[in-house]
Amino acid sequence: MIQVSQDDAVRPKVVALEFGNEMDQATARRVTHSATFMPDSVKKILQHAPDVFGNPYKEYFDVFKCIWEINSKLPEEKKIFICLLDPAGVQDSFNQTSIQRSRDRDMSMFEKLRADLINGSKVIFYAGQAHTQRQVRGYKPRNREIYYNYPSAGFLIKSMYPNDVYTIDLWAPVNTGLGYAVNPQTGKWFEKCDGLYDRAFEINGNKPCGFDISGSVWGDITMEDYFSHPGKEDDFYQAHPTDANTYTKDIRLSKLIDGIVFIKPSSEFKGGTLIDIYTDDFIEVCRRRSGGVLNTPSDILKEVNEWHPLMQHP
Repeated sequence: MIQVSQDDAVRPKVVALEFGNEMDQATARRVTHSATFMPDSVKKILQHAPDVFGNPYKEYFDVFKCIWEINSKLPEEKKIFICLLDPAGVQDSFNQTSIQRSRDRDMSMFEKLRADLINGSKVIFYAGQAHTQRQVRGYKPRNREIYYNYPSAGFLIKSMYPNDVYTIDLWAPVNTGLGYAVNPQTGKWFEKCDGLYDRAFEINGNKPCGFDISGSVWGDITMEDYFSHPGKEDDFYQAHPTDANTYTKDIRLSKLIDGIVFIKPSSEFKGGTLIDIYTDDFIEVCRRRSGGVLNTPSDILKEVNEWHPLMQHP
């Protein structure tokens, strides 16, 4: 990113982030354009990131710091802007003051991405694959016989601007609904297709690389192989669903992304690093959201760590 920032032809004008709420947009502007770095303001943004107890992750913090470092070396007209994508109503749902649901987030993300795109900005959309892949997502409401299906932000922006948007997937272990899951036989994260594709990168010497899906054998990989735990494919992907389930066995990777970026093997991945973002006012918010159970930063971080066991304490 630092090297890219020196090239006017490819440097983005906007970095659009999932892990930030629109209520902090003005704060993000101050952080990235300030003469001095503002760590406390970044922590405030992470408090309002889309999770009940915020996103206490060093790697997210470092994204803001990286963009500030780039901007500190650029003239005003070339500085990068951060666009925070999460709608304000998500915080209301966490506080139980609204019935806003996370499915509304993709449309909100799309509208912000579209506004930046039609204004002529080069945009990097940095979010989880559920939002960046061009897919129709779905879930089955309780006591219903049919899925509630809705398009991802990636599906919408790619459909509207097919020649102006390029979607990529960063190579990673198998991802489940709550994050990466550990294979009890190896003690490491589950590899896609039981490690088959990691072995392909190994043949290439595990060199970082990126490539187009179109015209490659990777285009025929099914999402059943790419996304499912070995032996559990049928639990999620069906051949002929009768309940409007969108996750079917015929979905190819080429339908969802344009390319893959490989950095290192799945076996070398480690969990991110937890950091303390918990000021007195946000501790009180977390206490209410936890029903009075969590009352200190260490209590909250322990809970987050239980949700994401491979996250590391500093």
